[in-house]
Amino acid sequence: MGMAINNPVIVTALYDIGRDKWEKFTQSYGGYIHWMERTLSLDSNLVIYTQQKFKDEIESYRRKYDVNLEKTIIVIQELEELEGYKLYNQKLNDLMFSDVFLQKAHFDVPEMDKPLYNVIMFNKVYWIKHCVDNGYFDNDFVIWADAGGLREPVEVYQGKVWPNIEKINNLDNNKITFLVIMTHLVYMIINGILYHRLEIFKVQHFLYHQI
Repeated sequence: MGMAINNPVIVTALYDIGRDKWEKFTQSYGGYIHWMERTLSLDSNLVIYTQQKFKDEIESYRRKYDVNLEKTIIVIQELEELEGYKLYNQKLNDLMFSDVFLQKAHFDVPEMDKPLYNVIMFNKVYWIKHCVDNGYFDNDFVIWADAGGLREPVEVYQGKVWPNIEKINNLDNNKITFLVIMTHLVYMIINGILYHRLEIFKVQHFLYHQI
């Protein structure tokens, strides 16, 4: 039995977590918003969560592709207001800077040493829930997309309708679809349950081109 999706919505977000000052994986926010333009160029209903400091620039980019913002909702939530921040920020700081964790962390990546990075990762489910609860665009299918996840020239994405509703509606909603991250599975098998638990800090991001 197929799906019956009519109003898909893409949810994305941009927050200042100090990335412009990181020792590694550094990126200025001007550069990140430049990447974000690829997502903003899609011909899709977009709900964008961000801070007041980024609102005008994001809106300016989006208006190039959605002049009257008919397919755009920008929601302002400051970092300290996020459920992920309130629930996890202090706990993540206590854990990730503890001697026990520092001895076990097996990747030199933001997921392992930047608590605010993980706050944003964990908050994705709360943004999706907020979009659903508020019924933005009368949505019946909500998709997360990282703001800076698209890196090809903007012309590749500009005006493209995504996701493909026809393909979505051909999915069998009587079945569960699993996405297996092989590197994650290998670490779990080779290094055991401890490394599997640590992997919760190494969240993988995907844009599902097949839909």
